[in-house]
Amino acid sequence: IVRTLVDRSRALRAGGERESAADLVALARQHDASRVEALLDAPSIVRLITEPRGAYVEILRCEPEGPRLVERAHGEAGPAPCELTLPPGEYVLVLLCEGRTEVRVSLVVEPGSRLERSVWLPPEGALAPGMVYVPGGAYQIRGDVLERPLPVPREIVLSPYGIGRFPVTMGEYAEFLNDLASRDPAAAAERAPRAGWLWFPDSQGAYRVPFTDPEGDIARPRHAAVGVSALAAEAYSTWLSVRTGRQLRLPTADEWEVAARGAGDRVYPWGDGMDAALGVIGVPPVAARVTASRHEGRSVYGVEDCVGPARCWTATWHDSDKRVLCGASYQATPEQARVGQNGRFRSVPWPTIGFRLAQTLAPN
Repeated sequence: IVRTLVDRSRALRAGGERESAADLVALARQHDASRVEALLDAPSIVRLITEPRGAYVEILRCEPEGPRLVERAHGEAGPAPCELTLPPGEYVLVLLCEGRTEVRVSLVVEPGSRLERSVWLPPEGALAPGMVYVPGGAYQIRGDVLERPLPVPREIVLSPYGIGRFPVTMGEYAEFLNDLASRDPAAAAERAPRAGWLWFPDSQGAYRVPFTDPEGDIARPRHAAVGVSALAAEAYSTWLSVRTGRQLRLPTADEWEVAARGAGDRVYPWGDGMDAALGVIGVPPVAARVTASRHEGRSVYGVEDCVGPARCWTATWHDSDKRVLCGASYQATPEQARVGQNGRFRSVPWPTIGFRLAQTLAPN
């Protein structure tokens, strides 16, 4: 009966039902506490295959420290393919191979399990500047893991992709507007921010930053580009794709969640506890629009500013006229800042909505 209860608790936890899983473990301990601990601590075997072969592995274990999960060295392995014997827990495998991008693999190891993970390492230079890499594979989309009733997890398979470390900034967006304005001033005016920021060209027809908008707010190059529609964000991605020779686009909502959470069921990108100092919420509007401000709140893949300063457009449609929004704006409450608390909005400019880009990658 002890094994049955523990196995059932694992299934519940895998489905995001943490409280019910804990209740079953407590019941199992009433029967045989030592047996329960042995089952919960049983090591697992992870078979790691890399393309190309020969990658070395740094193993980092994610351990609670206050509101965050902190990565601590747990050993090394390789060259891949190789087998890792790991106690239960959440891990990051850092893969290193000459001529290839350093890759981080998010991994959750259940007691006594055996799993296989195949990972493609992109060549150096394959990622566009400002992108971080998310390996392809099977992931669970859990939504808000504290919501009740609990959302039913969905298992998906993602191709490898890149995603912007930060939201697109006003300085980056200015390059797009000015290039467009040199050819089609009306099209540039149509795509300029019209909510949050009110951005107009100067007497020479150029969009300059920093600037002071009609409401007296000072926009700076590192401020998030908010107040643009989803269509304007897609126009920016198309322009930058042509300019860089990379396949850039808006991420899907599933890609956004995986990049923000990793393979586990974290409540926030950094762990399970709320700390407003790790995000950009509860601060004045203009100050909140600055990116690159909360490094300790980054996700397991290195994605920054998932909790503030702005919600982000995605490529996922909720229905015929609304897009799915991911992330939290500076106005969010701690509950609204949880990963999976997605919104839905028409494709129109809004003061608290910006965007980040994703990159389609094509493994050999």
